[in-house]
Amino acid sequence: MVQVVQVRVRPPRGYMDHVPSQPTFDMLTVLVVDDDRELRESLCAFLRQRGCSVTAAAGGVEGLQAVILDTFDVVVTDTQLHGSEWFWRQATTLRPGLRGRFIFCTAEQLSLGVDGPTDSERFILKPIRSDTLWQEVQAIGARADSLIGRARAAPAPGGAGSGPASRRSPESRIAAGGV
Repeated sequence: MVQVVQVRVRPPRGYMDHVPSQPTFDMLTVLVVDDDRELRESLCAFLRQRGCSVTAAAGGVEGLQAVILDTFDVVVTDTQLHGSEWFWRQATTLRPGLRGRFIFCTAEQLSLGVDGPTDSERFILKPIRSDTLWQEVQAIGARADSLIGRARAAPAPGGAGSGPASRRSPESRIAAGGV
């Protein structure tokens, strides 16, 4: 008799806050890429509270590794992230379906570029309001539902990042100008 044993391998702490998942239809999968740890944790907590399955990455290279390993409905990142346009170009080249699914957080209005993220992606001006972020995530998620009818990923119970990073709510940290 053969016995099958499932083993979950987790990267070393600090590598990437990826939560192994189980398929369901009702959860959006979101990748948050930001080098500001406190902001990244706040965004992740906020999105998890709204029922999203969230993967966090501390930079473009980690974000690209996540894109290679998993699929996402939405990617939230910062224009101030070192190499943010490189990350966007690489991610949308590897997974063309990600084009139009990025939300860039920015401190200033951007001029339109030629075949860059300003042509296809969404931008939110800082400081980010939690309701604005959530509206953008939902809009992209609704678009994803209409384009592809695939199972969404749900976080494993008690997985990494299941608790808040501080005593303040994620909404207050986001709206307080943490972005």
